[in-house]
Amino acid sequence: MLSLIAKLGLDSSSFNTGLAKAKMSAKEFGGGVTSYFKDAISSSIGKYLAAGTAFAAFAGLTLKLVESAREIKNWSEQLDISTDDVQRLMKVARRSGLEFEQMARGMEKFGEARAKALEGDPEKLAIFAKFGLSASQLRPSSTSNLDAIN
Repeated sequence: MLSLIAKLGLDSSSFNTGLAKAKMSAKEFGGGVTSYFKDAISSSIGKYLAAGTAFAAFAGLTLKLVESAREIKNWSEQLDISTDDVQRLMKVARRSGLEFEQMARGMEKFGEARAKALEGDPEKLAIFAKFGLSASQLRPSSTSNLDAIN
């Protein structure tokens, strides 16, 4: 009976070693599976976050474009010049270091002075005459505000 116990003792150490190896293998396998799914999930989340960020940027750009177009149209109507001329003036203002609104206010004042000159205001007519513009050149049918400035 002693020999049987000794054999079981020796056999159990081999078994324990094998069991420990099996546990390590299972742990490594489990870690690999967890890592795989973790990477897959974080990769998917990253893709969704990137797509969401790209969409938000595109939506913001689109809204800014629509707002810019609306602003150009409003200035065109307000200043009585074409939308192309508004864009040209915006570019000139940027290059000159001015805000376009400053330039537009000057254009509005010019338009008001022009209207008064066309109504026959002698002071305004004299000012335009100093710049070589006659009343006939200020008439709306022949000249826009921008053309009169040029």
